[in-house]
Order: sequence, then C-alpha cells, then structure tokens
Amino acid sequence: MLASLTCTKRLGHTARQQARRARPPRRLLRWLTGYPPQPYAPNTKLCGALILPSLTVPKGFHTLRISGEKEIFFFAVYPLYAEEMELKMHAGLDALLERFDRAKIRDVVDLSRENVARERFGPF
Repeated sequence: MLASLTCTKRLGHTARQQARRARPPRRLLRWLTGYPPQPYAPNTKLCGALILPSLTVPKGFHTLRISGEKEIFFFAVYPLYAEEMELKMHAGLDALLERFDRAKIRDVVDLSRENVARERFGPF
C-alpha cells in the first residue's frame, strides 16, 4: 500500500514529491532532532519521522477544498527508528516503503512496532 504511493499519483502528486516538499534541509533536521538522533521517550527507540498521506482516513478526507483557490492537504506522521532513517537515506524512500508494506506498518503510532530496517540473524 505505502509502496504504491511512489508509483501512482495520489492527490495530484507522488509520495516522493510530497516527501521532498515536506523535508527540511539535513542541516536543519540535525539541529532540530540532535545528532545522533535521540528517542522521543524512554519507553521507545523511535527517534525520527516521515510525513506521508494517511492510509487510515477515508479517501475523501485527504484534501479539503475551502475555496476555488485554496485546498488543504492532510498528512500523517510515521515515527521512525534510527536504522529506518539510515535505510531511507542510503536506499531511498521506495526501499523503506516496501519494507513498511511487508510489515503492514500504518500511520497509527505503535511505540513498540517492528523496526523494518534492523538486520535479522539466525532462525529468529
């Protein structure tokens, strides 16, 4: 589902274009979040975020036209682990979104959700 956002037009823009518009410069991002990134709270290792269209709201709720010239777009915040931010930086948004799809990650915040970028070793 999320991976398809990069291939199809949604709300008139691809998810990649929307992410570029919402992304602050790396220099500002490091100043805002600290480097290395620190967890948001003691009970989680989530320490970053990605802004994308929501998957849990009804389709008609993604935009709100308030006049002929003004339209409001609604997005969701997807909290990220440090490894997921690194994956996005090195392999790209598509790679991260594909892993989100496989793990069925949605825009409902789960402080203990699976880290889709963590390397797995052995039969576990």
